[in-house]
Amino acid sequence: MSQQDAGEDNQLSREEQDAILKLQQDLLAAIARGDEPLALIDRLCLLEEQLVPGAVASAMRLSKHAGTLQVLAAPSIPDEAQARLQNLRPGPGAGSCGNAVFRGEPVFVANTFADPRWADLRSTAVDFNIRACWSMPIYGAGGKVIGSFALSSFAHREPGVFHRRLLEIGAHLIGILLERQAQDTQLRLAARLFETSEEGIVITDAQNRIQAVNPAFSRTTGYAADECLGRHPSMLSSGRHDKAFYQRLWGELMRNGHWQGEIWNRRKNGEIYPEWLVLSAIRDHSGQITQHVGIFSDLTEYHASQNRIRFLATHDVLTELPNRMLLEERCGQVVAWAHKAGHRVGLLFVDVEQPQTGQ
Repeated sequence: MSQQDAGEDNQLSREEQDAILKLQQDLLAAIARGDEPLALIDRLCLLEEQLVPGAVASAMRLSKHAGTLQVLAAPSIPDEAQARLQNLRPGPGAGSCGNAVFRGEPVFVANTFADPRWADLRSTAVDFNIRACWSMPIYGAGGKVIGSFALSSFAHREPGVFHRRLLEIGAHLIGILLERQAQDTQLRLAARLFETSEEGIVITDAQNRIQAVNPAFSRTTGYAADECLGRHPSMLSSGRHDKAFYQRLWGELMRNGHWQGEIWNRRKNGEIYPEWLVLSAIRDHSGQITQHVGIFSDLTEYHASQNRIRFLATHDVLTELPNRMLLEERCGQVVAWAHKAGHRVGLLFVDVEQPQTGQ
């Protein structure tokens, strides 16, 4: 707590301090339980309304793409009023919330009917009897403003120390909830992609011990997840690559943080197969490697189709016998070898003709 906060808290009555403490305890306990964020924000609004008679609470979130404010929670504000506030663009005349986000600082308006900061929302203030409005910016990761929390009063009045503390606490707790919601969404998306990806994915720790593999990894290699955990990816080694190959791979991974290329591995049943592998090193804030992530695609079918294309280009489609192109290719190889070795080459050409009937 800052010295300013401590000084302000000394101006609060014992009952006000107890009310603030209980509000914080109730909401933090609910956050720790993992209650749904939007339901918690609604609950926070209602709790603060109980502590400030004659006022309604609301939270708005800033859209990253549109740059406008959306009503996130306003349990006691009529739907018609909420509709007017939707897509509010922050600016000098956009009410207390629009100004709090626009300026990145608290905005306390005691008379919305006359204050120029409510010029764009004057009719809303009059129609719904919003006579005063106090708004606090909500901050997210990196100190960016991501929304606003407000208390709107049905009487013209300035906020007291108690009201400002309620606004600060509300904005802070909503910021925590929105960041947690964003992180949970990212984690769910990552988990969904991990499970449904057509590419095999393997995650190892800093010592290259396998921590997790996805279903596509198991389908490709034949190893179930519990057969891999704690082991090294070298369990898949085909033996086709020498030590120098892996030294170059790890050297590039350490220098650049990533490596990609074709590699041959071995399935559980012993079959050797080609794959296109992309490796990435995951580092913490201090730059230390904490994990490695490998994503690969099975190239077996691709290689088979390429080999088939090459075969059809050099063989007769019907008989699958070598054609003229293959003859020219092999002759060229032999001539080049003979030239390099100082030898001469002889070519015998036999024309097979079908005998004519009656002769």
